[in-house]
Amino acid sequence: MVTGEQRTGEQRTAGPPPAGDVEPVDFFVSYTGADEAWATWVGAVLEEQVRADGRRVRVRLQAWDSPAGANFVTWISDQMDAAASTIAICSPTYFDSHWCTAEWTAALNRRAIIPLRVTDVGIPTILATIGYRDLHGGIDETLARRRLLEAVGLAAVARQSQGFPGTSMAPGNGTATEAKDAVGAAEEVFPGRIPVVFSVPPRLRRFTGRQPLLDQIRAGLTDHRFDSGSGSASGVAGRRVAITALYGLGGVGKSQLAIEYAHRHAADYDLVLWVDAEQTALIPARLAAFAARLDVPSVGQVADDAAAVLGWLGRHRRWLLIYDNAELPAGLRPWLPAGSGHTLITSRQTGWGALADPLEIDVMDRAEAIALLVRRRPTLDPGVADELAEVLGDLPLALEQAAAYLDATGTSAARYLARLRTEQAAMLGKGEDLAHGGTIASLWAVTLERLQQSQPGAVRLLELCAQLAPEPIPLTLLRAEMIRPERRRRWWARQSSGAAEIPGGISDALDTIAAYSLARRTDSSLTLHRLLATVIRTRQSDAERNTAAATIRRTLTARLHQADPETPADWPVWEELSTHLTTAPALHPDIPTDPVHPDSRNLVRQVSIFLTAHGDYQAAAALDRTIHIRDRHTLGDNHPHTLTSASNLALDLRQLGEVEAAAALEAEFGLSGAAEDGF
Repeated sequence: MVTGEQRTGEQRTAGPPPAGDVEPVDFFVSYTGADEAWATWVGAVLEEQVRADGRRVRVRLQAWDSPAGANFVTWISDQMDAAASTIAICSPTYFDSHWCTAEWTAALNRRAIIPLRVTDVGIPTILATIGYRDLHGGIDETLARRRLLEAVGLAAVARQSQGFPGTSMAPGNGTATEAKDAVGAAEEVFPGRIPVVFSVPPRLRRFTGRQPLLDQIRAGLTDHRFDSGSGSASGVAGRRVAITALYGLGGVGKSQLAIEYAHRHAADYDLVLWVDAEQTALIPARLAAFAARLDVPSVGQVADDAAAVLGWLGRHRRWLLIYDNAELPAGLRPWLPAGSGHTLITSRQTGWGALADPLEIDVMDRAEAIALLVRRRPTLDPGVADELAEVLGDLPLALEQAAAYLDATGTSAARYLARLRTEQAAMLGKGEDLAHGGTIASLWAVTLERLQQSQPGAVRLLELCAQLAPEPIPLTLLRAEMIRPERRRRWWARQSSGAAEIPGGISDALDTIAAYSLARRTDSSLTLHRLLATVIRTRQSDAERNTAAATIRRTLTARLHQADPETPADWPVWEELSTHLTTAPALHPDIPTDPVHPDSRNLVRQVSIFLTAHGDYQAAAALDRTIHIRDRHTLGDNHPHTLTSASNLALDLRQLGEVEAAAALEAEFGLSGAAEDGF
């Protein structure tokens, strides 16, 4: 996608007249965000050139020319009309983008397209009839410049040999000394240059969205772009290193963001080092392993070699060190280098503010989640993708896992969605995504098992919260048993049989949950992701799950004991808890064949009365219909609870003006006149 501001120029030589007052230019660069470095390099090289008529070449591309607030669809169309030719920066992400596809097909129809491959990607058949040029494949910047200028007609084709095509050192396998010799002092970095030392895992083939986060990472690190400063984040005076820590719930895509950032900006660095930091004790050995690649003499002692690697980084610039899946900040602190480089950390832990610029990573927004699914499964209907994203809570790992399952089994998306709704716990263990190396169930199980050993109170609280809805849970509800008078607390302990007891106290448990990014905490609430709640419930035995559900039912009953659903003064309490009362697993079991608990039935009926009194007849009818359907399946048509729920639903339908439907329901269950008699 490309936008731009007006620039002085002359009438272009091809294509229809430019729209409105957009100034004509020579080239419009079409690219996707992953290839911005290539687009800006192409633009910079071309704008250095002088045409035969003596004027400089004019280029437009989004990174330079996009004005704030413009309609980018209209803007793109205007820029393409104003350009003599469109340069397409061809890569897998470019051809995966439906926006870029619209751009290159429009340019192809005008016969004004110049394809440039920046990776080894297959050219679509319809575009393959047009000659293209390769700017990748290990060529240096001089050759890439020549190929670019030849492709756009600003240089004659050089009819000469490129030398003996024999074996040379593969990028990424050399030493730092060789990298330093190769880079020189040029400020304009050629995006095709791969750091000679580059140990980052492969990037996702169809990485989607997340551009604002990538921009924030870039901005945070480049605020200290390879400079010397008055302080150091790692505590060494006189040398400043930029450090950014990505933190958040497991599965939100922290590691993939770091990988994508490293690949997109690889050309900015002489070396990029990736260190698996999940086990703090192994970090020295993993750092020491880079000694040979940095031409650092090894003394044969892991600790000394690791210190030597950090010392080397402290004396050099233009490096990126990535610590993936780090544990506690205190454990990583000794392994943070000084020097004019960049350090990027991913972690499920919070508390990085003293060492780094912290950046919280959340789930995808809905548009990105849909785009990810559609890119993975091009035949997927966007409406079904929207429903899948909703059920999966827009969690990147869950979305990738779903796509992997569909790929592996050939199951239709509609059938998978149906199974996900009825068998969510089982489905979260299926469809391992190879890029992420696991499933949602396995990812969180490790963290929960670790917490069970060190912080059992946090796990106990999570088990209780998992019985509530995946919406903000008022902290006043969680602290209910902590703030009752002593006599009430003793009564509560007897009623709960110890089920509500939280080892270490509620406050410590909340702090631990927040520190591990297992829930989003504010001053007044705690929110669990819906899939994490499912995994937690699945790990429990039937007895443990039933005890947690019973505790939540008692807590809700106590909280609402004196709140009248038909009294406006009490409505704020009902509004605060209505989502939990209408969807919480403690009241609405995951298994459709499980009957509604008597305590649940009373709470649900009360919230239905509140919804009706509040004027939300649709919500009341939907809730009563759900209870009635479950009653029919679990208790049979003649059970008193089934007849009561049928009567309640009939009343709702009459409130909605659906008199015929209400009468039919009353007749089916022998409830004629029930509404008038107050059944």
